[in-house]
Amino acid sequence: MIRRPPRSTLSSSSAASDVYKRQIPSLPLSAQDAAPLLEGLTGHFHPDWLHRSGPGPLEVELVVNNSQRVGEIWNVLGEIRGEIEPDRVVVVGNHRDAWVGGAVDPSSGSSVLLELARGLGSLMRSGWRPRRTILLASWDAEEYGLVGSTEFVEEHMMGLSARAVAYLNVDIAVGGVPAVFHPRAVPSLAPLLRAAAATVQDPADDSSSTLTAWAAALGQQPESVAVGALGSGSDYSGFLQHAGVSSVDLRFASHDVNHYAVYHSMYDSVKWMETYGDPDFKYHKALTQIWGWVALELADSVVLPFNHVEYADELARYASNIKNNTALNPHPSLTAVLDWTYFDGAIEQFRVAALNIAEAAGGYKNDGPPSELRLRELNDRLMLVERAFIVPEGLPGRAWFKHAVFSPSLHNSYGSEKFPSLSDAVAEADWKAVERQMNLISERIQFAASALDMQCAL
Repeated sequence: MIRRPPRSTLSSSSAASDVYKRQIPSLPLSAQDAAPLLEGLTGHFHPDWLHRSGPGPLEVELVVNNSQRVGEIWNVLGEIRGEIEPDRVVVVGNHRDAWVGGAVDPSSGSSVLLELARGLGSLMRSGWRPRRTILLASWDAEEYGLVGSTEFVEEHMMGLSARAVAYLNVDIAVGGVPAVFHPRAVPSLAPLLRAAAATVQDPADDSSSTLTAWAAALGQQPESVAVGALGSGSDYSGFLQHAGVSSVDLRFASHDVNHYAVYHSMYDSVKWMETYGDPDFKYHKALTQIWGWVALELADSVVLPFNHVEYADELARYASNIKNNTALNPHPSLTAVLDWTYFDGAIEQFRVAALNIAEAAGGYKNDGPPSELRLRELNDRLMLVERAFIVPEGLPGRAWFKHAVFSPSLHNSYGSEKFPSLSDAVAEADWKAVERQMNLISERIQFAASALDMQCAL
């Protein structure tokens, strides 16, 4: 366990506490409790709500009884030290705090983490040790704003930047059946997730794999089934969007429903899970197997299993989507057609570097083990390329988020925005900002290409 004293910046002084005060209270209500409030309004009629909005004449007395204090939180960490590369770390994490009962969120994920730890312990008793270090993390205070994992990332930023191979997150493992595997990740780890899903039986069909069921649910081919992009709302956010550590988020979820019926409520109980959520716990078992498989591949593979060619393909696709948005969003201030030559050239440079390092990695696998020094250089380039997408000064208007490719949307903190600073500028029709962000992102992509270039000394 790590115990960290409260930060001096979170003192009880009026100047500090005023930062956290908000003038408009917000509280989720049940439909039954909200009905008399809505019925008392006489403003505009909203057909979708079947109710009117304000103003009154209804008056409501709201008593707010919030506690604002500095408290202690606990992150619980367990380390399996690597045998050959102990200074390269695969971080596996889940938060354990809940709004109320939390059988689904987060305890379905916490139970999977504990089962994964038990399985790794069994391997260790048989004499196994991973090539690289595996760090198991149980985060505290996620529901307060990703506090536990964020404090960890900020405190260990230098070490994570230099040594973290990847961060593998599970928040909700399963929130009801039938469910489909629903991974999100940086594109370089998408092929690894497909391979993991191919090795695990579909919980709903013993004759099929999780990969086959996942692809069928999306109407796609198994070898290229889409892996979602990372937004925010869970503990991978600090690792990816602040520190530039390649990240993954895994769960089983309904294909067409974002959240389960008892989300963040008192009904999120063990009884609900045993009755409706996952009665046979088959989905829990499958996610444990997938999570463990991915962790072991990243910890034990001689050559790290990153695929940056797929990353290049996704960068090109994201750019194409933004080009379409600019074409559909003409503005009088746009006096010249945007020149995408530099931007497209940077992506192509990254693609060439990705192809070259993939060839080098394949050669190492086929020709036998290279020298440890040369292997270390290859793996470091594969691992550290994600750091090149970090913008040191942060994104405009939200400096804590620093990743040039992935960030939560300004309008949806759970959703993923691609090339966020550029997308924001396009949405605001700020064409000078568009050109400025195109140049900045192009530069970051070129840095990433250089990080992959085995001929580059730096």
